[in-house]
Amino acid sequence: MLPERLAVLQQEYRTRPYVPEELWAGQIDRALEHHPQALTRDALSAATGLSLLEIQRALAWKKHRDWQPYEQDSQTPEAG
Repeated sequence: MLPERLAVLQQEYRTRPYVPEELWAGQIDRALEHHPQALTRDALSAATGLSLLEIQRALAWKKHRDWQPYEQDSQTPEAG
């Protein structure tokens, strides 16, 4: 990726709004990086500072997000 393109993408991500579930999902991902073994819900809550409801909402957001088709880059030719 060209440095100029990367700079544009970084700026877009800095200024775009995030939904709470997306931020919570990031907290969960970071906590799991430090705890590669399985965590109970209570341990995950303690590690992230999130409530069980927030964890559930974050995981639902991730699941929904993972099922969304990736947007094609405008410079990528469409498969035909």
